[in-house]
Order: sequence, then C-alpha cells, then structure tokens
Amino acid sequence: MMPRMSRLAALMLTSAVFQVGAQGAAPDAWVGKWKGSLATYGAADTLRLSVPVTLEITKESPIAYKWHTVYAADTTRGAKDYRMRVIDVAAGRYVTDESNGILIDAIFMGGALISVFQVGERMFENRITLVGDALVQDLIWWRTTSERTTTGSGGRAAEVQAFRIDGRQRTVVHRDSTARR
Repeated sequence: MMPRMSRLAALMLTSAVFQVGAQGAAPDAWVGKWKGSLATYGAADTLRLSVPVTLEITKESPIAYKWHTVYAADTTRGAKDYRMRVIDVAAGRYVTDESNGILIDAIFMGGALISVFQVGERMFENRITLVGDALVQDLIWWRTTSERTTTGSGGRAAEVQAFRIDGRQRTVVHRDSTARR
C-alpha cells in the first residue's frame, strides 16, 4: 500500500499529465471548417448585431495555426486572418498574432483558451471553448474606470473595485458538414 503522501503525489502527477495532454490536443481538435453566427449584446440583453460567420482553422506547422474568419459572407471587408502560435504547450501558453503587429497572449485553462487585454480605455476578456459540437467564443468588454469601490468589514477586508460590463459578443459555430476534409 502506498503511503498517503505518495498517493497524493501520484494523483497530482496523473492529473498534470492529463491536463498537458488536453492542452496539446485543444488546437488540433479545433482544426476544420465551421459556420454559425456572431451576436453582439448591450445592456439589458439587447441584441445590437447578428451576422453569419464562417471560420476555417488550419494547422500550418506543429506550433502554428491559421484562423480565417469571414463575417456576413463579405470575403473582402469581412475577412480576417489570425495566427495562433504555441509558446509552451505544457504550460498552456499561446499567442494570437493579428497579422498587424498586435500580439495577444492567451492561456489554455479549464478547457478554455482565455486572453485578457486592453485597448485604449477598454478591457477585454476573450474565451474560446469547444462545447459539444460547437466552438464558442465569448468576448466581454468594460471600461478601465471602476463603477464602484467598496471595502468590506473585518480584519482582512480588501478594497474591491466593480466594473460595469459595456458589451458582450458571442460567436457560436458548428463544424461545416458540407466541407470536404
């Protein structure tokens, strides 16, 4: 029988191996042609915009993926190419290259590719997950100035800043069953 600490260490090591395997598999599992829609929401769940979207993810090398997105079937002005590069698969670290000098770091954690970045006075959080047969992207943004700052009571209370969410963009795409592989 294994001593208790050895069992715990073995469990943690096994968990780490499965997590590394999942992190390495995620971009590969996303390769293919997808189609669906993008919706942008404002306050009180108001739908501001809804457009069809197609996405093709291809593996360019063992450490690079190309994301070709077309919005509203406009292959000229609505087309956007991104590249996702693997920085450290074991740590779940990736970077998105917007092909214009902008690089956005991301981490694969808990089944989601997550990035947080600031543009001017707005903060953005982007999450991409594979949910069943759908690839789901949630982009949420808020102002960098807090809406409210409070401090709780008690000896270890910390100051808490709350931010008002300005918008949400949700893209849901499904594998294109008509696409040839």
